[in-house]
Amino acid sequence: MTFLDEHPNYNTYESKVFYVKDFPDDIEEAMQGFLLNLAQGDSRNLKFLVNKIATVVNSGITENYSWDYLISDLNLGIRKLIKSSYNNFFDFLELLWDEDWLSSKEINSFLEKNSIGYEFLRELNSHTWVLKEECGVSVIERAETLLHTPNNPCQQAKEHLRQIINNLNTGTDRAKKDALRDGLSALEALMRQITQTNDIKDATSQLRNLKIAPDFLIKDGLSIWDKIHQQYPDVRHGNPQTVPIGNAELIYCLNKILIYIEFLCDLNIK
Repeated sequence: MTFLDEHPNYNTYESKVFYVKDFPDDIEEAMQGFLLNLAQGDSRNLKFLVNKIATVVNSGITENYSWDYLISDLNLGIRKLIKSSYNNFFDFLELLWDEDWLSSKEINSFLEKNSIGYEFLRELNSHTWVLKEECGVSVIERAETLLHTPNNPCQQAKEHLRQIINNLNTGTDRAKKDALRDGLSALEALMRQITQTNDIKDATSQLRNLKIAPDFLIKDGLSIWDKIHQQYPDVRHGNPQTVPIGNAELIYCLNKILIYIEFLCDLNIK
């Protein structure tokens, strides 16, 4: 399977240790050194590598043979590769492995040296791109886990969790806002059901009265709900105002919502 087949939602991944949806600033320089080492001073090898990059990024192949010209072609090709779709970088490395130019060990050594949070693993006649364990859980993985936890009794919340996954897979700007709206709706639905109330504020008061967790934690759900509606009023249906939201903001907000839902489920309130 290709990188994108295995990680269609890589842009929702987070890590404080590794690069999982972008690259370090010096990746072009690192890639140049890596490929020049592969070329071993032979212009034919270098031309082969330049044209393999061109194949991946759908640009014209080079007809140059001079080493100096090929170096220029290589630098331009690497720049195009890094600025193209994120998965192209991994497709290129996989292509070199497939043609016996690189071993999986060499690929993983390069990724590790540059703090890129994936490993290329071989199993019999197949191969796979694996996210390093230290990279944590993606929003979609977190939502999928909550769908199947036995401590989530709310079918309405589960339906909103399914919609979060569907919207993130769609990936459009409108779908991002819809995912955020569904996150808030899942939060509200669960809070209302477990307290048998009709309003998120009443639900918060009821949870506080139960004294099942510190007050500041219980109040965090309503705080998240209020602040997101204030910052992004267009999460409400029919609001004509449009407020842009970046991927980092979206993932942060959804993680806060889902972690609070996890918290409520873990309390297992009867």
